[in-house]
Amino acid sequence: MLPVFELGEEFARENVPGTLVAMRPHDAVKGATVYRYRFKNGEILVTVASNRVQEVLYQMPCRMPWSKRKKNKFLFNHYSPVSDWDEVQDNGQGKIYRTLDGSRYAIWAYKYDHNTFGTMDFHEEKL
Repeated sequence: MLPVFELGEEFARENVPGTLVAMRPHDAVKGATVYRYRFKNGEILVTVASNRVQEVLYQMPCRMPWSKRKKNKFLFNHYSPVSDWDEVQDNGQGKIYRTLDGSRYAIWAYKYDHNTFGTMDFHEEKL
C-alpha cells in the first residue's frame, strides 16, 4: 500500500522509500521543513519541525471509486489509531476532519483526491 509516517515521531529521511525531489522551508512555520518525495503514483509532502513529523500530504489520486475508498480507509485508520474521526466541514471541494480527542486533523480534497494528515498543535502554529 502507501508509505505512512508516524505523526509526532522522529523523522528518518533515509527510511522513506520514494525519491526526494525537493526540500524547502515551510512557508508559515519558522524552523519547519517540507520534504517532497516522488513515487510511482504521485507525490508525498512530509512536513517536519523539531525533527518530528507534523504533517503528511498525499498527492496520489486514485482513478476508481473503490480504490479511493480503500486508500482513504487505510490512511484514516493509520493516522488515528486511538481516536475516531469526526467530519467538521464539507466545503464543496473537500472535507475537513478532526479526531474526537482533538489531537489530529485530516483534509480530503475529493476534487483532486489528495489527503492531508497532521497534528493540531502544528496546524494551530500555521495559523
